[in-house]
Amino acid sequence: MAQDIILAGGMRTPFGDFGKSLKDIEGDKLGAHAATACLDKAGLAADKVDHLVCGNVLPVDQGGYFSGRVIALNISMAVESRALNVSRACGSGTQAIVSAAEQIISGHSDIALAGGFENFSRAPYVSTNSRWGAVRGPQTVVDTLDYAYRDPFNLELMGETAENLTDDFQYRREDMDA
Repeated sequence: MAQDIILAGGMRTPFGDFGKSLKDIEGDKLGAHAATACLDKAGLAADKVDHLVCGNVLPVDQGGYFSGRVIALNISMAVESRALNVSRACGSGTQAIVSAAEQIISGHSDIALAGGFENFSRAPYVSTNSRWGAVRGPQTVVDTLDYAYRDPFNLELMGETAENLTDDFQYRREDMDA
């Protein structure tokens, strides 16, 4: 039996230029800001929401790998509520909506909140050879934005991949707009 899913109260996190106005704001705080605004717009109390699905590609802060749960508790969802993080590259926010709907359809949730956030200005650098002791000589750190922006198979920037696909399949802006 089909079940209607109602989308209500959609909001966005704020946008800022790289390294500018939002660089000091933790990612889960951006997510909580949008989640609270969404609930306010929909006229829902956070403690009525029983599941939060959070889309995020690049965890950037201490709570990043658990951002769905961090956001849920920070917006006053019940401790008994559930949370799930999803990562599907550029489609993470859309996947969050799909996963939230699946929670409702499957009977695991009555009211689910779906969203996502990124704050690439806070992307850390990582050292992949330091954990067990670095060897003599210079050590390299890697910008995790490179992980997020590059195709893992050919190391091409994702924007370049989009341009190549546009050429390969002859996508034209006018056709996409239509």
